[in-house]
Amino acid sequence: MGYSAFHIEVAEGSSTLDAERERLVSHLLSRLGFGTGVVIAAAWGAGKSFMLSRLVTELRSVDTQVSIIKVRGARSTKLVLDYIQHAQPNQLLAIDDAHALSDEAFTLLLNHLVETGTPFIATISTEPSRGQGEPLRGRDLSALWTDLDSERVDLKGVGYDEATRIVNEASGKVQLDAVTRAQIIGEAAGSPLLLRELTQAAVDSDGWSLGDSFSLAVGPAVVSSRLIELVAPQLGELTERDRVALIVLAKLGPVAYPWATRLFGTDVINTLVRRRFIRRNPGSVEGVSTGVLYANVLLADADPVFIAKCERDLEQALVCLIRDGADSPEACVVVGTLWANDEDGTPATAGSPAEAARILERAAERANSAGHPISAELFARRARALHTSPGILEQLSRARAAQRDVHGAFELLENSPAAIHTERENDIRLLSWWMTLIQWDGDRESRRRTCFDVARSWGTVNDLVDDWEVLTSAGSELVESRYARGIDHLERLLEARSTSPEIRLRSLTALVPAYVYTGRARELDTAIDLGRTLASELIAVGSADSPEVRHASLEFLLHSGLFRGLTGTRSSTLMKDANSFALKAADSGDVAALACVNIVAGHAALVGGRADQALSELLAAAKRVEGTTAAILTPLILLLLTHTLAVLKQSDSARAMRTRLAAFENTRSPWQSFGEDLGLVQLLISSGDTDAARQKCLSIADTLDRRCRLMLVRVLHLAYALGEPAKKTVAQLGCPPPVEQCEVTRALEEHLRAADAADAFRLDAAATHLQSIGLFAESALAYGAAHVAHLAHGRTEAATSSFTAASHLAQGRGWTDSPGQRHATPQLQMASSPLALLTKRELEVGRLASVGLSNAEIAERLYLSVRTVESHILQARKKLGAGRRTELALHFRHTPGTHAGGTSHR
Repeated sequence: MGYSAFHIEVAEGSSTLDAERERLVSHLLSRLGFGTGVVIAAAWGAGKSFMLSRLVTELRSVDTQVSIIKVRGARSTKLVLDYIQHAQPNQLLAIDDAHALSDEAFTLLLNHLVETGTPFIATISTEPSRGQGEPLRGRDLSALWTDLDSERVDLKGVGYDEATRIVNEASGKVQLDAVTRAQIIGEAAGSPLLLRELTQAAVDSDGWSLGDSFSLAVGPAVVSSRLIELVAPQLGELTERDRVALIVLAKLGPVAYPWATRLFGTDVINTLVRRRFIRRNPGSVEGVSTGVLYANVLLADADPVFIAKCERDLEQALVCLIRDGADSPEACVVVGTLWANDEDGTPATAGSPAEAARILERAAERANSAGHPISAELFARRARALHTSPGILEQLSRARAAQRDVHGAFELLENSPAAIHTERENDIRLLSWWMTLIQWDGDRESRRRTCFDVARSWGTVNDLVDDWEVLTSAGSELVESRYARGIDHLERLLEARSTSPEIRLRSLTALVPAYVYTGRARELDTAIDLGRTLASELIAVGSADSPEVRHASLEFLLHSGLFRGLTGTRSSTLMKDANSFALKAADSGDVAALACVNIVAGHAALVGGRADQALSELLAAAKRVEGTTAAILTPLILLLLTHTLAVLKQSDSARAMRTRLAAFENTRSPWQSFGEDLGLVQLLISSGDTDAARQKCLSIADTLDRRCRLMLVRVLHLAYALGEPAKKTVAQLGCPPPVEQCEVTRALEEHLRAADAADAFRLDAAATHLQSIGLFAESALAYGAAHVAHLAHGRTEAATSSFTAASHLAQGRGWTDSPGQRHATPQLQMASSPLALLTKRELEVGRLASVGLSNAEIAERLYLSVRTVESHILQARKKLGAGRRTELALHFRHTPGTHAGGTSHR
């Protein structure tokens, strides 16, 4: 007999892998039966066993009997004999790692399959290792699909979506942050085994466990025994040259393919690519890269002689590459590490002192961006002893600022020798860093005047100083709520052709909140689109630009992400953007980029109601920026942490964050002040003092600029949710402004006005609109009000529909989708269940009245007077909006215990 043949191809690329693998599973399930078979082939770790387990699970779920042979070592013949002896008719056979079968076992199994027509699924490695026992000859392996007329399917590893699911399952209840998850997915390169093990290692070590490629002079590494056990056998066949290449490439990060081949030879690089230890990255210049896992396993028990040889070869090779223009900061870090403690003057292999200083400067730059200020200062001091330049002063200033020596950081810049300021590009970078540093200081105006005076004395950046003056002046106007003048200054900067990319991005970053405040929805959309395009372009070529340009790009992406969340972008969209950026930033080691990812992901989780995940993201961000120049993000992190901890009812921790936040009072922006005020409201809510929270909302609304429509509407809507009558909130809102507002503002304001008018149909429409933009708690609130309004007009069917919609949202979402409204307020209680408004006795009386008992019967049953019963029923009708006694049944029919034999105290 012959086996049915079919052909399946799995597409390359993580964007299509998951869909293709799902299609593959469905297709195989539909075809497997008597006389069919398939061989799943893949390199080590690419997911063949994972695919096999998926198929077996699916088959068993439809009552298909499956027998599994897991081939391990020399016992393969016994396993096959045992299977043949006990094989059942119509039972499918699954063979894991068929390439490890002995010749004898393979022959026995092949003959059995041919004779019986048993359907089978087998997995084989495309590169069987000698460590797995004696492998079959290629002729024997091919017999699995040629002699049996079955097709071979080659896998390429799991895609992003499937990898994410594996990581989430492996982490269990532990919330991994977006960056750690991206690092695991990037390092595992599609291997389900590595995804699970790296996730477990991250859970055990409370974060990413393998470290990064920064500097770490070649030396022993710490890797879990389980990872060594998994990976070491795959490295056993590498030559010493292969191992050196793998270690060096892990230290260097992504490098151009021609440079890699010059370092180690084409044969070595191609062998490592073919064995999937390194990957080729397409682009304008093709590159190669690898993670740190394989290098760390090789170094876990490395011979000191081998390490010393690696260091010598590495220094010589990298200096040659750097001289030839391969000026990667990672390469400079490795060489800088080897030179940093050389006290004999210019390193022998470096050329001139200026060339050696340039390499050390780049090493300092990489160390600063990776969050290692002490190493950065060591590199920068060593460089300054050889040669002085603006770039070296910049890196030394950054290192001091990161170590909280802000005065020393300013002193270096203010006293820089005029003779070194001869190249415009270097001075642009130095000025940009100086302006960033000023944001750390409370006496900004004095520092700014000194900066501008000194920078003008250089004579190379006068036009840029003018732009910075306009930008800072515009910022001052916005802080003082003079929005028209501030926006005009910023828009003029954008329109000027001579404005640098950095100034353009910083202008757009300031315009985003300004447009939000003034309700200019169209201009806001335009600014976000323009800024995202410009930032993405600059990040794509970031290695050629200054750190400040890259950080300006990150700052814009951060602010646009936060304000998109405030103005109506769904949290799922924001999280998708954060995860996408995390994959790009994970390899960079730039703490500012990684912290920005965590902040945006944390805010998106908070908006989306996942406060636990938000806490994980924000704590990771705080940990990343500590002791680095990215600490300028600390006020924002503390602000979001205050909200998150309050939502989680960790009031003491939230108050501690507010106390720390007070230290930044002189440097906060208006929207940060508003956020701090809302944080206090959330704290009051968490402590159960909703009346004080409502009064605080009204107090905030009184102090807000009327032009800040979004903020005004949000805080008044929160007051309404806390029990303030809709009529009062609408009166405080006043007339709608003539300019078009953002979608969130329009939706919340329409809800308030519909509630004030008690228009049930408008409330239903407002609820639908709120739900469509992801404001689920507010939507349920509107549905609850519509329910009451419909009842008041006797529309019981419409009331039931609104009640059902509110209940589904309340029960399904748990009031967690709006960070400002995760609390039990009167209106939110009514939306989820109006009965929550009743006292225990009102609930008891109302339940009996709803099933038709008279007042006298209820009084007799509960030992109450008839007048007391009448009073309780009137109160229940008033709270529930029931116009007539018979309408009580609408509210009680969904609750347990609503029957004629209800509660009795006899």
